[in-house]
Formats: sequence, structure tokens, C-alpha cells
Amino acid sequence: MNLTLKLAHDDAEQNKVSALRILNELAPDMGQTLCECYIVPEIRSLGIDEQSSVRQTVAKNMLNISKIVSLDYFTGAVFPLYNNLTQDKDEKVRKTCAEVVAEIAN
Repeated sequence: MNLTLKLAHDDAEQNKVSALRILNELAPDMGQTLCECYIVPEIRSLGIDEQSSVRQTVAKNMLNISKIVSLDYFTGAVFPLYNNLTQDKDEKVRKTCAEVVAEIAN
């Protein structure tokens, strides 16, 4: 987990993208508390990254996280991030949000 968090703060775009994928995969194994305390804040931080490919990867990798967190936490922290991404200036980010909306809603 520590290495993944370091990757999330790296300057290299590909390292951030890799960290996002790993965090999404780790979420079910980490459980609700660790996910809410560590993973979601990282995802939220990367959701406002200046690189659109990082923001697009955030949108693609929210599914497992959405399943683990409590409903209150989802509506207060995860959904606002998703909602912001649906209004992103980059069309690719918005399109990715549209592609994953059904999965996240489940």
C-alpha cells in the first residue's frame, strides 16, 4: 500500500495511472475503513490532477471503491468526485464517466 501511495504522488503520469488501477483492485481487500481513510482521499486528489489521462483513469477505476464505502461516504465523497468528472473540460473524461455510470449505480 505504501508503494502504491508513493506512485500516486509521483510526477510521472503513468505512475499515477498505475497507482489508480492498483488502488481500485486493493479496495475490496482493504475493507471499508481503510478505503475511506486512505484510498478515497488519494482518488479524490488524483481526480483533480492536471493531466486528463489521470482524471480519465479515476473515472474508470471507481467501481470497487464505490462498492466498499458506506452509502453516506459514497454520497458525501465519491459521488461528488464522479459528478465533477462528468463536467470535466476534456471530452474523453466525460465519455468515460458515461461508460461507467451503470456499473457505479449498481
